[in-house]
Amino acid sequence: MTADQLPVELVDFILAHAASSCTFPPHESPSNPAVPSPYTLLRSCALVSSVWRAAAQPRLFSFVRLHSLETQCPLLRETLAARDDLAHSVKTVRLEGDFDEVDDRGVSSVLARCTGLTTFVLEGRWLDLRILLDQVARQTLANLRIVLEPHAAWTIHPIRPLPTSLEDISISASALALFTDPHDARARGVSLPRPLTWLSDTTRYLTVTDSFDEDDWLDWAYLTLREPSDISLQWPCESLIGINASVGSKFAIEQLFPSSAPSVKRLPVIWHVAWQAFVDYMPPWRDFAPPPHPSLAQPHSHHLTALYILPLPYSPIPPHFLDELASRVGPNGDPSLEQLETVFLDKQWKVLFRGRAGLPGRSGRQVEIVFVGGVLNEEEVVVGGGVGKEDVGFPEEMKRWATMRRQDTRAP
Repeated sequence: MTADQLPVELVDFILAHAASSCTFPPHESPSNPAVPSPYTLLRSCALVSSVWRAAAQPRLFSFVRLHSLETQCPLLRETLAARDDLAHSVKTVRLEGDFDEVDDRGVSSVLARCTGLTTFVLEGRWLDLRILLDQVARQTLANLRIVLEPHAAWTIHPIRPLPTSLEDISISASALALFTDPHDARARGVSLPRPLTWLSDTTRYLTVTDSFDEDDWLDWAYLTLREPSDISLQWPCESLIGINASVGSKFAIEQLFPSSAPSVKRLPVIWHVAWQAFVDYMPPWRDFAPPPHPSLAQPHSHHLTALYILPLPYSPIPPHFLDELASRVGPNGDPSLEQLETVFLDKQWKVLFRGRAGLPGRSGRQVEIVFVGGVLNEEEVVVGGGVGKEDVGFPEEMKRWATMRRQDTRAP
């Protein structure tokens, strides 16, 4: 049997396996001929025969990276306009770099052709959700990840409403707090808009990354500190199933989602932290330490009951890391973890646990261990070449856990 006689399903399996082992070189770095990029491999495979081309081209277009807009957008727009099948094959678009309104028009023209888009990732300093206007009507976009450079100057333009198909949003804490709908203030007859009103009412999973503390908050006049008796919400979160928040966003989360609000009490909040910050017990991790006296407790504060330790950039995990983890969550460990019930760990930890499902915690509690995978979609894993591996979001296992917790709290 020749290569051209293989079933297209088998060819697709071969291509997916081969492409997933490739990597993209860093920006402005020379490529390594010994390790081709996924695009290079798939383009070569498309030239083998018509059968291989039928399998390679949808894979090739499933994950689109836009970083050189002047050269990429015109050619890509023409290709997608001529081939409806390839336009529908685009599942993830990742916009990388620093752009402006002129670049925005080129991106919009490409996105307008992507009839099957499910994931959009914006990485850089240009945050203009108006480029997603065409997706509002199509209702295929389910995932939005906004990866902004911390403390960088960026421009914000929201759209209202977001696609109601959008269920999973990942955004930095500063953008979450400051990203407002300019029409909101006029609609309510006030001078300053509220944060969060741009969010879709159908958002089910919200990931908040980076940090945004009290000093940042006070720099913006329209964001006022809550009074102890204020349990109002600026955005109805009845559709939310869970929040995955950075420990550095604790203050912002407590202002936007006060734990004393009835609907927030039923909402699972998972706090994520990098391993080194967890081990070093450095700020802002210390913000979770209990107050010296119960009378000093803040009425809107969130307790740390669920913790997600972000994946480490290497494997295997050294065995002494498990000893460190067990010590920190154990009976004589970190007082910040007094109410800890669940720890989420990447599957790279699984071999160290040897079938164990938990660890001894404080106050005689057994801490549940849940192993989770990554947040990247299949096309990002196969064609992404390692791009986005540090993105933070809701892994599928965490979504299932949050859904079960949310249902338990709604039960009579």
